[in-house]
Amino acid sequence: YQSVGEFLFFLISFLCGSIGGFIFPMATNIYFGEEKIKKTNIGILYSIDLLGALLGSLLPAALLFPMIGMANFILFLVILNISVIITLGMRAKFS
Repeated sequence: YQSVGEFLFFLISFLCGSIGGFIFPMATNIYFGEEKIKKTNIGILYSIDLLGALLGSLLPAALLFPMIGMANFILFLVILNISVIITLGMRAKFS
């Protein structure tokens, strides 16, 4: 790596992607619980997930990134992903 900044960028990108990869299975498990999961239910939940990803990638990038800069924007995304994982983990633990 040419600089510490590049390394941190790749590390943060990896962490955000990894955390994001855990969210859909956890949300599915919390939403459906112990009942048998039907393919149509998974499809609906996945389509909602994709719509959220679309809106979550376009709106913040168009609004937040220009206003707060790249470093603060990445930090915001990291904090947001970690808070979602913690929230889903707590719901799974107490449900």
